[in-house]
Amino acid sequence: MKNYPALVLVLLCLGIVLTAGCTGQKETAQPPLVTETTVLTPAATAVTPPPLTLLTPVETATVVPATSPAADPTDIHAITFLQYSDSDFGIDYPSTWTITSSTYTPDYCPAAFGSGKVECYADAVRSYGPFDFYGDENTFADTARIVVFTSPDGRLKFAAFTRDFRDYQSGNFKIDPNIDWIKNEFQKMYPDLFPTNYVGNYQYFRSGNAMAATYDARLPAGYYPSAYSKKVVVTVHHLYSFAFISDTEGADTYRDLNQRMMSSIETMDIA
Repeated sequence: MKNYPALVLVLLCLGIVLTAGCTGQKETAQPPLVTETTVLTPAATAVTPPPLTLLTPVETATVVPATSPAADPTDIHAITFLQYSDSDFGIDYPSTWTITSSTYTPDYCPAAFGSGKVECYADAVRSYGPFDFYGDENTFADTARIVVFTSPDGRLKFAAFTRDFRDYQSGNFKIDPNIDWIKNEFQKMYPDLFPTNYVGNYQYFRSGNAMAATYDARLPAGYYPSAYSKKVVVTVHHLYSFAFISDTEGADTYRDLNQRMMSSIETMDIA
Protein backbone atom coordinates (compact mmCIF):
# COMPACT_ATOMS: atom_id res chain seq x y z
CA MET A 1 0.00 0.00 0.00
CA LYS A 2 1.97 2.88 -1.44
CA ASN A 3 -0.95 5.48 -1.43
CA TYR A 4 -0.14 7.24 1.94
CA PRO A 5 1.25 10.44 0.41
CA ALA A 6 -1.90 11.06 -1.62
CA LEU A 7 -4.08 10.61 1.48
CA VAL A 8 -1.98 13.06 3.36
CA LEU A 9 -2.43 15.58 0.54
CA VAL A 10 -6.21 15.17 0.60
CA LEU A 11 -6.34 15.68 4.35
CA LEU A 12 -4.09 18.72 4.05
CA CYS A 13 -6.33 20.28 1.40
CA LEU A 14 -9.40 19.60 3.46
CA GLY A 15 -7.83 21.47 6.33
CA ILE A 16 -7.00 24.44 4.17
CA VAL A 17 -10.57 24.54 2.81
CA LEU A 18 -12.03 24.51 6.29
CA THR A 19 -9.64 27.20 7.34
CA ALA A 20 -9.68 29.54 4.32
CA GLY A 21 -12.66 28.47 2.32
CA CYS A 22 -10.44 27.00 -0.23
CA THR A 23 -12.26 29.02 -2.94
CA GLY A 24 -9.91 31.91 -3.46
CA GLN A 25 -12.71 34.61 -2.65
CA LYS A 26 -12.22 37.23 0.10
CA GLU A 27 -15.35 38.61 1.98
CA THR A 28 -15.58 42.41 2.33
CA ALA A 29 -17.23 44.21 5.32
CA GLN A 30 -20.86 45.25 4.71
CA PRO A 31 -22.36 48.39 6.23
CA PRO A 32 -24.62 47.78 9.19
CA LEU A 33 -28.30 47.40 8.39
CA VAL A 34 -29.31 50.15 10.88
CA THR A 35 -27.43 53.35 11.38
CA GLU A 36 -28.05 54.84 14.79
CA THR A 37 -27.87 58.66 14.91
CA THR A 38 -27.75 60.37 18.24
CA VAL A 39 -29.46 63.77 18.15
CA LEU A 40 -28.17 66.10 20.76
CA THR A 41 -31.10 68.02 22.32
CA PRO A 42 -29.98 71.37 23.68
CA ALA A 43 -30.89 72.03 27.24
CA ALA A 44 -34.17 73.87 27.64
CA THR A 45 -33.70 77.62 28.02
CA ALA A 46 -35.91 79.35 30.53
CA VAL A 47 -38.11 81.92 28.74
CA THR A 48 -38.57 85.11 30.71
CA PRO A 49 -42.00 86.60 29.98
CA PRO A 50 -42.08 90.32 29.14
CA PRO A 51 -43.11 92.58 32.00
CA LEU A 52 -46.86 93.01 32.36
CA THR A 53 -47.87 96.49 31.26
CA LEU A 54 -51.02 97.80 32.91
CA LEU A 55 -52.94 100.04 30.55
CA THR A 56 -54.10 103.24 32.18
CA PRO A 57 -57.66 103.92 31.10
CA VAL A 58 -58.01 107.15 29.17
CA GLU A 59 -60.42 109.42 30.93
CA THR A 60 -62.70 111.16 28.50
CA ALA A 61 -64.96 113.97 29.54
CA THR A 62 -68.61 113.12 29.38
CA VAL A 63 -70.21 115.45 26.92
CA VAL A 64 -73.48 116.69 28.31
CA PRO A 65 -75.63 118.22 25.61
CA ALA A 66 -76.59 121.79 26.30
CA THR A 67 -80.19 122.11 27.29
CA SER A 68 -82.30 125.20 27.09
CA PRO A 69 -84.25 126.26 30.15
CA ALA A 70 -87.77 124.89 30.15
CA ALA A 71 -90.48 127.25 29.05
CA ASP A 72 -93.20 128.21 31.47
CA PRO A 73 -96.32 126.02 31.43
CA THR A 74 -99.23 127.50 29.53
CA ASP A 75 -101.59 126.17 32.18
CA ILE A 76 -101.42 128.64 35.06
CA HIS A 77 -102.65 125.90 37.42
CA ALA A 78 -99.31 124.15 36.81
CA ILE A 79 -97.35 127.22 37.96
CA THR A 80 -96.36 127.91 41.54
CA PHE A 81 -96.77 131.61 42.30
CA LEU A 82 -94.91 133.68 44.84
CA GLN A 83 -95.81 137.16 46.03
CA TYR A 84 -93.52 140.12 45.51
CA SER A 85 -94.05 143.27 47.51
CA ASP A 86 -92.16 146.52 48.06
CA SER A 87 -93.12 150.05 49.09
CA ASP A 88 -94.61 150.71 45.63
CA PHE A 89 -96.63 147.65 44.64
CA GLY A 90 -97.26 143.96 45.11
CA ILE A 91 -97.75 141.22 42.49
CA ASP A 92 -97.95 137.43 42.14
CA TYR A 93 -95.25 135.98 39.88
CA PRO A 94 -94.03 132.47 38.86
CA SER A 95 -91.61 131.05 41.40
CA THR A 96 -88.97 130.23 38.76
CA TRP A 97 -88.66 133.81 37.51
CA THR A 98 -85.78 136.07 38.50
CA ILE A 99 -86.18 139.63 39.80
CA THR A 100 -83.93 142.63 39.22
CA SER A 101 -84.42 146.11 40.62
CA SER A 102 -82.83 149.36 39.50
CA THR A 103 -83.23 153.11 39.58
CA TYR A 104 -83.64 155.06 36.39
CA THR A 105 -82.57 158.67 35.86
CA PRO A 106 -83.91 160.12 32.61
CA ASP A 107 -81.38 161.36 30.08
CA TYR A 108 -81.86 164.58 28.25
CA CYS A 109 -83.38 164.20 24.81
CA PRO A 110 -83.71 167.10 22.39
CA ALA A 111 -87.44 166.76 21.82
CA ALA A 112 -90.51 165.21 23.38
CA PHE A 113 -91.45 163.61 20.09
CA GLY A 114 -89.69 162.54 16.93
CA SER A 115 -86.89 160.22 15.90
CA GLY A 116 -84.38 161.87 18.22
CA LYS A 117 -86.36 160.80 21.26
CA VAL A 118 -86.76 157.26 19.97
CA GLU A 119 -83.01 156.91 19.42
CA CYS A 120 -82.32 158.38 22.84
CA TYR A 121 -84.55 155.90 24.68
CA ALA A 122 -84.12 152.85 22.43
CA ASP A 123 -81.68 151.14 24.82
CA ALA A 124 -83.90 151.86 27.82
CA VAL A 125 -86.95 150.39 26.09
CA ARG A 126 -85.00 147.24 25.17
CA SER A 127 -83.52 146.90 28.66
CA TYR A 128 -86.63 147.66 30.71
CA GLY A 129 -89.81 147.81 28.67
CA PRO A 130 -92.14 149.99 26.58
CA PHE A 131 -92.36 152.93 28.95
CA ASP A 132 -92.38 156.68 28.55
CA PHE A 133 -88.86 157.57 29.69
CA TYR A 134 -89.21 161.24 28.87
CA GLY A 135 -88.10 163.30 31.86
CA ASP A 136 -90.85 165.88 32.50
CA GLU A 137 -89.21 167.65 35.41
CA ASN A 138 -92.30 169.78 36.05
CA THR A 139 -94.43 166.71 36.71
CA PHE A 140 -92.19 163.93 38.00
CA ALA A 141 -89.34 163.51 40.46
CA ASP A 142 -85.84 163.11 39.06
CA THR A 143 -85.67 159.31 39.28
CA ALA A 144 -87.95 156.34 38.66
CA ARG A 145 -87.89 152.80 40.04
CA ILE A 146 -87.81 149.73 37.83
CA VAL A 147 -88.48 146.10 38.76
CA VAL A 148 -88.16 143.41 36.06
CA PHE A 149 -89.35 139.80 36.42
CA THR A 150 -87.83 137.44 33.83
CA SER A 151 -88.77 133.86 32.92
CA PRO A 152 -86.03 131.17 32.95
CA ASP A 153 -85.89 130.95 29.15
CA GLY A 154 -85.82 134.75 28.80
CA ARG A 155 -88.82 134.71 26.51
CA LEU A 156 -91.19 136.47 28.89
CA LYS A 157 -90.77 139.55 31.07
CA PHE A 158 -92.97 141.53 33.39
CA ALA A 159 -91.71 145.03 34.12
CA ALA A 160 -92.87 147.73 36.52
CA PHE A 161 -91.94 151.39 36.08
CA THR A 162 -92.90 153.68 38.98
CA ARG A 163 -92.62 157.46 38.90
CA ASP A 164 -93.34 159.90 41.72
CA PHE A 165 -95.30 163.09 41.14
CA ARG A 166 -93.76 166.23 42.48
CA ASP A 167 -95.49 167.40 45.64
CA TYR A 168 -97.40 170.19 43.94
CA GLN A 169 -98.68 167.73 41.30
CA SER A 170 -99.97 165.09 43.72
CA GLY A 171 -103.58 164.28 42.93
CA ASN A 172 -103.61 166.38 39.77
CA PHE A 173 -102.64 163.83 37.14
CA LYS A 174 -105.53 162.18 35.27
CA ILE A 175 -105.99 159.55 32.60
CA ASP A 176 -108.21 160.51 29.72
CA PRO A 177 -110.88 157.77 29.55
CA ASN A 178 -110.93 157.74 25.75
CA ILE A 179 -108.40 156.05 23.49
CA ASP A 180 -106.66 159.33 22.67
CA TRP A 181 -104.59 159.03 25.82
CA ILE A 182 -103.34 155.58 24.76
CA LYS A 183 -102.62 156.80 21.23
CA ASN A 184 -100.58 159.65 22.64
CA GLU A 185 -98.57 157.35 24.92
CA PHE A 186 -97.92 154.86 22.10
CA GLN A 187 -96.69 157.57 19.72
CA LYS A 188 -94.19 158.85 22.26
CA MET A 189 -92.41 155.51 21.97
CA TYR A 190 -93.13 154.74 18.31
CA PRO A 191 -93.71 158.05 16.49
CA ASP A 192 -93.46 156.45 13.03
CA LEU A 193 -96.31 153.97 13.68
CA PHE A 194 -100.00 154.78 13.50
CA PRO A 195 -101.41 153.72 16.90
CA THR A 196 -104.78 152.30 15.89
CA ASN A 197 -103.04 149.84 13.54
CA TYR A 198 -101.17 148.24 16.43
CA VAL A 199 -103.13 148.91 19.63
CA GLY A 200 -106.26 147.05 20.73
CA ASN A 201 -108.32 145.80 23.66
CA TYR A 202 -108.32 149.20 25.31
CA GLN A 203 -110.10 149.38 28.67
CA TYR A 204 -110.46 152.16 31.20
CA PHE A 205 -111.59 151.77 34.81
CA ARG A 206 -111.21 153.39 38.20
CA SER A 207 -111.33 152.38 41.83
CA GLY A 208 -111.88 155.19 44.31
CA ASN A 209 -109.46 157.96 43.38
CA ALA A 210 -107.20 155.62 41.36
CA MET A 211 -107.57 155.45 37.61
CA ALA A 212 -106.26 152.72 35.33
CA ALA A 213 -106.12 151.85 31.64
CA THR A 214 -105.04 148.67 29.88
CA TYR A 215 -104.31 147.82 26.26
CA ASP A 216 -102.47 145.31 24.05
CA ALA A 217 -99.92 146.16 21.38
CA ARG A 218 -98.57 144.10 18.49
CA LEU A 219 -95.69 145.71 16.62
CA PRO A 220 -94.33 144.99 13.13
CA ALA A 221 -91.04 143.20 12.52
CA GLY A 222 -87.98 145.14 13.60
CA TYR A 223 -89.56 146.81 16.64
CA TYR A 224 -89.08 145.87 20.27
CA PRO A 225 -90.95 144.40 21.94
CA SER A 226 -92.90 142.66 19.22
CA ALA A 227 -95.85 142.20 21.59
CA TYR A 228 -96.83 143.49 25.00
CA SER A 229 -99.77 144.20 27.26
CA LYS A 230 -99.71 147.32 29.40
CA LYS A 231 -101.48 148.56 32.48
CA VAL A 232 -101.17 152.17 33.66
CA VAL A 233 -102.36 153.13 37.12
CA VAL A 234 -102.51 156.68 38.47
CA THR A 235 -102.75 157.24 42.22
CA VAL A 236 -102.35 160.38 44.27
CA HIS A 237 -98.53 160.23 44.45
CA HIS A 238 -97.43 157.80 41.72
CA LEU A 239 -97.71 156.92 38.07
CA TYR A 240 -97.35 153.15 37.67
CA SER A 241 -96.70 151.48 34.33
CA PHE A 242 -96.76 147.67 34.13
CA ALA A 243 -95.94 145.65 31.00
CA PHE A 244 -96.15 141.95 30.21
CA ILE A 245 -93.59 141.54 27.42
CA SER A 246 -93.34 138.65 24.95
CA ASP A 247 -92.96 137.84 21.29
CA THR A 248 -95.99 137.78 19.02
CA GLU A 249 -96.61 134.05 19.46
CA GLY A 250 -96.18 134.25 23.21
CA ALA A 251 -98.80 136.98 23.47
CA ASP A 252 -101.49 134.40 22.70
CA THR A 253 -99.80 131.39 24.28
CA TYR A 254 -99.36 133.08 27.65
CA ARG A 255 -102.45 135.26 27.73
CA ASP A 256 -103.78 133.52 30.86
CA LEU A 257 -100.47 134.09 32.68
CA ASN A 258 -100.53 137.70 31.54
CA GLN A 259 -104.00 138.26 32.95
CA ARG A 260 -103.17 136.36 36.14
CA MET A 261 -100.23 138.63 36.88
CA MET A 262 -102.00 141.83 35.84
CA SER A 263 -105.03 141.09 38.01
CA SER A 264 -102.83 140.46 41.07
CA ILE A 265 -101.25 143.94 41.05
CA GLU A 266 -101.79 145.94 44.19
CA THR A 267 -100.52 149.54 44.35
CA MET A 268 -99.26 150.88 47.68
CA ASP A 269 -100.65 154.42 47.68
CA ILE A 270 -103.69 156.42 48.58
CA ALA A 271 -106.54 155.37 46.32
